[in-house]
Amino acid sequence: MSLFGLFGKKQELPSLDTEKVDGMAQDGSKLILLLTDAIPWKDGSLPEKDHLIQLQKKINNYIAFYESGQYKSIYPDYEPDSAVIDIHFKYAVTDNCKKFLNAVCSQISGSGIEIDIKQVI
Repeated sequence: MSLFGLFGKKQELPSLDTEKVDGMAQDGSKLILLLTDAIPWKDGSLPEKDHLIQLQKKINNYIAFYESGQYKSIYPDYEPDSAVIDIHFKYAVTDNCKKFLNAVCSQISGSGIEIDIKQVI
């Protein structure tokens, strides 16, 4: 995704890599999926709406990654009972992001997937 800035110079917008899992580990019977978000929420470099859309895409891809068993390419003999999407935010999230994450947690409750949110400052 890119925009053209002043005088035709190309300016890249910050983005989450929605097509990859940032990290993965085993914790007993839980598969831990690390999701890192280092994009500021309040500096205007990426509109909040676009940031939320990217975050939603990434979370959806993590859920699909777990449900489809793609983790078996790394851990072929591992059969987790559940998964945790461990989200680490570098910057303080907005109220809308909190509402979004609460809605996601409600929607996936009972699915064997939970979300753990950490603020890294």
